[in-house]
Order: sequence, then structure tokens, then C-alpha cells
Amino acid sequence: SGKTTLMGLIAGRLRGAQVTIGGRTVDNGDSVFVPAHRRGVVLLTQTPGLPPFTTVLGALRMVTRNEDRARMLLDAAGLGELAEAPVATLSGGQAAQVALVRALSTRPRVHILDEPLAAVDVASGARWRRLLRATAGDRTTILVTHDPLDVAGLSDRLAVLDGGRVLAQGPTGQLLTVPPTDFVATLAGVNRLAGFVSEKSSDNIKLNSHGLTIQGVLSEGADTSGVMVGAPAIATVPPEAITLRLPGHDADIRESARNVWPGA
Repeated sequence: SGKTTLMGLIAGRLRGAQVTIGGRTVDNGDSVFVPAHRRGVVLLTQTPGLPPFTTVLGALRMVTRNEDRARMLLDAAGLGELAEAPVATLSGGQAAQVALVRALSTRPRVHILDEPLAAVDVASGARWRRLLRATAGDRTTILVTHDPLDVAGLSDRLAVLDGGRVLAQGPTGQLLTVPPTDFVATLAGVNRLAGFVSEKSSDNIKLNSHGLTIQGVLSEGADTSGVMVGAPAIATVPPEAITLRLPGHDADIRESARNVWPGA
């Protein structure tokens, strides 16, 4: 979808885009190009990239220039027991966590993290989400992820990429409540039915989606002045709102449900 290219443009590994960091233009696609090491951007890919011939403490000390601070950071991340372990002996999950500590220790203006918790076990992932949230500070963090826990628990704003274009962007809660794409609906755990407004009254709106009629009751105070019959519309339905009944056993449902659809 263009995530790797976007990360490379911001970090300075690729050039040719309009990139501004903290009000400072670092690439204008032409005459201005600030190299990667002068941007204050740290890009952590899914390849840990740790120096192989040293210990975990040594790898971190190379960045912090201070052994006490390196030990403190390892302890804070729950990795203190790995301090003297040779980098070459680390498991994939351990190496990913050490690389994440190393990236955080540089105190960059912008952090770009590419699926940072993909190789981490569930218990460690929960600890890291708390740590990432606590250390966010006033820096900008760009987190590339397909994990709904990361999206819902860590992000303030969400951008949806597809085919090299931003399809939607905005506050995370807003985009998860009304998903702009089927992919985001999957992340949010809701069903998304796109169609058009077929009928509008004072208390409900009907939407036609591929032959299905969906009727929604308006919440109190809802403003529908901008809703026009024939306009595109999207219905989101949580899985727990759907009830299935066998043929011959659905009389009670037909009496109480607003939406009853044929199915097999």
C-alpha cells in the first residue's frame, strides 16, 4: 500500500517528497534535502539491526554513551536480565524488544516504528504498549501496524493507506466508529455495509445495500438535515447485534427486530 515508501521518505532514506518536521522543511522534492542523520528521525524496521558482536548492554551503551542509563532503560523495559547476554543468542522476540529500547533511548523528535510488536509474545506486548504510551512525551510517533490492539490502545490519529494514497485520516475513535474501508471495519471488529439512502423520515433512515434494506433508528438529537435520499451511506453493525434463527423458529424475531434478512 506504500507504507515502506512513506517511512523511507520521512526518514530520509528516499527523496522526492514534501516533508516538513516541526515546521522545518527537510525535503521539498527539489533543491532542499536534509540527510537522514540530521533529521532527528529514528526508523525502526522489522529487522532489529543490532550489532552482532557485543552484549545487549553493549549494544545499548553505543547509543546512550552511558552504562548506568543503559541499565536503567533495560530495567524499565523488563529486560534487565538480558544485559550481559550476547546479541547473537537472542530470540527473535528478545531482539525486537532490545531494538525497541535502543530506538527509544535516542530521544528522537520523530519515531517511526514498523510493526514493532509483531515478534513479541502477548504478555510482553501488553507491557510494551503501556511503556510506549508512557514514553510518548511530546515527540511524534508513527506506528505502522495491522494489530487492532495497537490501533485502539496507542494511536490518537489514524491514517489508512491503499495503493500509495491516503484513503482516510482522522481521530482514531472516529474512524473506528464509522470505518472508511472494509479493512478498518475488520480492525474495529464491526460489519460494514455500504449503500445509499433509500428512505428518510423523522425517526429513522433506510439504507439499501446490494438489495438489502437496513433500517436505523435515529438517536435523540441527531441532525439529519444533510442526509438526502439517494446519497451514499454506510451502516456499521456490531456482530453481537445479529441474531440467527433456523427456518420455522423466527416468529419472535420477526415481531421484534427492525431488520430481518433472508440468508442461507
